[in-house]
Amino acid sequence: GAISNSGIVSAGLNVTETAGTTLTNVKAVTASKGAIEQKAGGKLWNEKAVSAGTTVKMTSTGAEIQNDTTVTAGTTLTQDAHTTLTNTGAVQATGIDQDAGSTITNSSTVKATTGAITQDSAGAIHNVGKVDAGTTIGMTSTGAGIQNDANVTAGTGITMNAGAAIDNSNTNVTVSSSTGDITLTAGTNITNDIVTATTGSISMDTATKGNGSIENTGAVSAGTNITQNAKTTLTNDSTVTATGAIDQDAVGKIWNKNTVQAGTTIDMTSTGADIQNDANVTAGTGITMGASTAID
Repeated sequence: GAISNSGIVSAGLNVTETAGTTLTNVKAVTASKGAIEQKAGGKLWNEKAVSAGTTVKMTSTGAEIQNDTTVTAGTTLTQDAHTTLTNTGAVQATGIDQDAGSTITNSSTVKATTGAITQDSAGAIHNVGKVDAGTTIGMTSTGAGIQNDANVTAGTGITMNAGAAIDNSNTNVTVSSSTGDITLTAGTNITNDIVTATTGSISMDTATKGNGSIENTGAVSAGTNITQNAKTTLTNDSTVTATGAIDQDAVGKIWNKNTVQAGTTIDMTSTGADIQNDANVTAGTGITMGASTAID
């Protein structure tokens, strides 16, 4: 059957709620020194804050998970929805794992203070607020796109895999990792503002599994190598800088509107169109450009 709590649910240690159908908490759910575990066969709905001293685990085996305000865990947070997962308020834990059979929407910040953030969905992933992890961030949408409207910041690496587009653009959105690599792979287009891998590499790919363009409106900077592989056009509006090598490949036009600088080699190849560089191209050990039509 269903569980519906109209008042506050509070325990000094653990809170466990298990419903065969729907689970609804109208007021706050708090386990001050323990864990919260919520299971529902139908919709799991928390209308007020959920807060635990240790772990929070939310599971809906047959429907959606909806949290209307904040979700806070002293240690790890796990959210597993059969259909949609929606967090309207801020989500914070030491590590966060979000899974959905349909879509994931985080309307506020998602913060893993010391660990990783993993988001896996068959449908779209949309993060409206900042996504910040102490270690790695991994986002995978097998059948749709990934959209980040604010900064995505990781300690040790970022991976985004989308069946459709990856969109990290919204007035200087910065995708950055202090250490580790940044890898973006899309089924259609990739659009970024600023991408920074302080000590690692950057890879952007719409050709291997997709059929789209790559456009970076802001600076792209890597501590080692940069690889950009576009099925259609490749456009960099700002600087592209690597301490190692830069490799740019496109079937369509390659257009660098600002400086391209590499510590070692630069390789640009357009198999079906031209290459246009509007500013200096500087390499430490060699430059190769190959175009189907013109090089300008």
